[in-house]
Amino acid sequence: MKKYTHNLCLFVLCLFFSAQTSFAQVKVGNNAANIDASAVLELETTNRGLLIPRMTTVQRDAISNPAAGLIIFNTTTHCINHYVGPDWFENCGNSLPLPAALGSSFTSFSNGSEVFAANTTCQNNLISAGYTSANCTGTISVGANSYPIIAIHGQCWMQANIKEAPTAPCADAINTGCNVWLRTTITDLGKWGYYNTATPNGTAGWRTTEPAANEGLLYQWSAAMNGSTTERAQGVCPTGWHIPSDCEWMYLEHGQGMSVAQQTTTGWRTSASVNTKLSTLVSGGTNSSGFTALRHGIRNNTNGDFL
Repeated sequence: MKKYTHNLCLFVLCLFFSAQTSFAQVKVGNNAANIDASAVLELETTNRGLLIPRMTTVQRDAISNPAAGLIIFNTTTHCINHYVGPDWFENCGNSLPLPAALGSSFTSFSNGSEVFAANTTCQNNLISAGYTSANCTGTISVGANSYPIIAIHGQCWMQANIKEAPTAPCADAINTGCNVWLRTTITDLGKWGYYNTATPNGTAGWRTTEPAANEGLLYQWSAAMNGSTTERAQGVCPTGWHIPSDCEWMYLEHGQGMSVAQQTTTGWRTSASVNTKLSTLVSGGTNSSGFTALRHGIRNNTNGDFL
């Protein structure tokens, strides 16, 4: 999932002037001698505005290594954008084309019997949404790997399990160094690898090649997050995408008809009707959502078994 919106109350612009470098403060406009003591830059006018760089979403996304706080005007969405790694945020005043956070336009999102506002667990949590089949389509390519994507109730999801190697907290290759996981070496050090169909009891560790197409890698959580502890971090996802939060999963489940009570259950949560809509793997499943992603399995953190 990717890009999302966020309301801003204040924009702070820092401009660099090559001339007059001896001044600690700069004021442009009338009464230039009277600059507010708290400002490094003050612009004063009653008949002009401040014009910041204007570009399309494609041009914005082509910016290499944007700095936190970078601001542009997006001519695709007609909104001011600012960057807070690893994502761009949008501010569109009182007219938001993309939902911002629970408490605004997300609150009316209904599963057929109740609105998502009833999920108090997720109130004011950021949730990526606002996509359609027009701007969430095709595939995302990362090196030799390609992932089809699909829009589901405004969210943009990958349809195939990811298989990108993390660089933290353990960057060693499968079954080497800190990434060896046998029955006697069960620790959460960011281990990752492929489901081992030959020795499902885990005695031989990870498989080093993908068991079947689109099954992807298994990751301990810290490996999937690529060492980050920040919710919605990019993790092992491609640039512009992130590991979905629990509330983003709830939003997906809500759109498939899961009740708020089921969404907020601690531990395992399930709904046969929701699973049927999401996946073809459930007996009698319809995959009406188009989610498609295979349920690849798990590795038991107690004994290393593959299940």
